[in-house]
Amino acid sequence: EQSEVPFGMDWIDDTGASACAIDTDGLEDEYHHVVYGLDEIQAVNMASNIEPMLKGLAKKYDLFWLSGEPYS
Repeated sequence: EQSEVPFGMDWIDDTGASACAIDTDGLEDEYHHVVYGLDEIQAVNMASNIEPMLKGLAKKYDLFWLSGEPYS
């Protein structure tokens, strides 16, 4: 089954902090996390670094790239 890891548009929260959401679609346990940065660019940059999240998910799931190669 194919899954996706989209990250959303950034926004400024009620405290004035910049934020960006990361979600997973297609996994049995959906994942939602909000990343905060000093500004919108940093929040998006940090959210786009999904390597730590993938490493955590790889402990529970067998992950593969679209090419069929296993994620390692």
